Amino acid sequence: MSALPVPPRSAPSAPQRRSASGAFAIAFQPIVDLDRREVFAYEALGRRAGSDGAAALFAGLDAPARADLERRLARAALRAAAHLPGAQRLSINLGPSMLGDPIALHELHRQAQTLGLDGRRIVFEFPESSPIARSAWSQAQRLLRDWGYATAIDDFGAGYAGLELLADCAPDLIKIDIGLVRGIAADRARQVIVAGLVSIAAQLGIALIAEGVETQADAAQLKSMGIVLQQGYLYARAQVGRWPQPAPETWAATGVRAIDRRADRSIR
Repeated sequence: MSALPVPPRSAPSAPQRRSASGAFAIAFQPIVDLDRREVFAYEALGRRAGSDGAAALFAGLDAPARADLERRLARAALRAAAHLPGAQRLSINLGPSMLGDPIALHELHRQAQTLGLDGRRIVFEFPESSPIARSAWSQAQRLLRDWGYATAIDDFGAGYAGLELLADCAPDLIKIDIGLVRGIAADRARQVIVAGLVSIAAQLGIALIAEGVETQADAAQLKSMGIVLQQGYLYARAQVGRWPQPAPETWAATGVRAIDRRADRSIR
């Protein structure tokens, strides 16, 4: 596990800047590739001091304040991307308020250019658990792809547009919501639903990530169904200012015996 470079005291990093009005920090959680036995990407997650989730970060905020915080978090995550270890990617959440705001997306792109970031190592996530206008999604998706970034639908299966989004403008990745993942090893209905997603994604050329993997049994079941990109407490909790790695025994527990580097799993 490696620590992020510590900036000089005279120029504190952006994830720590809002102390006077409610400090936030950026935490990182790995997304693992069980075939390659390595970290595929990290997700950047906003956290309030003393809290382990994003809900506390947005609690009590009205719409303008929420939109402002969504932009601050995205900008802070981009700054952290400059310190990505190895060849990993960084997955950054873009809130619903940014979907219909091309100006905000252009500002993020300009920031990424200023930082000298490789767009191929940045994934922008949009939440399916919030209302998403299909026209706004398509516009944002095309802009980001034209600039060289990958896109993902987060929390897929949790809410609103679902399959309609895939029909209109398919993303590079789909993150299957924890509600479909948790307990899948012993739940036939979840297995059937996720198997359907595996088939759809394969035919559309979309990579799947299982979110909220917490048990070895669920990890093994998902892997047997072809979902080798997984994220959850089984591998590591999100940590502020660090790039956590799964413990060595985790690979063995999930049945991974060797590193398979024959297939190129890079997302387009």
